[in-house]
Amino acid sequence: YTMIGTMRDGASSNEELLTFADTLDKHIRFEERVLFTHLQQKLSAADLQALMNTHSANTVVADDNWADKFWLV
Repeated sequence: YTMIGTMRDGASSNEELLTFADTLDKHIRFEERVLFTHLQQKLSAADLQALMNTHSANTVVADDNWADKFWLV
């Protein structure tokens, strides 16, 4: 959370931004390769559906919270 606060303040160095990007990439790859595969192998279809329903009900749309919508440029 400290890293994100620094980025929001605009005080991040290039090195810090690269570290954040690398950390985020590793986390996403872990979810894609390990976590989701494990869940699909261990949970029943009903369990996966219940998990999806719970997640969908509690999801906040992060895109709406950004003042600078850089991805629209």
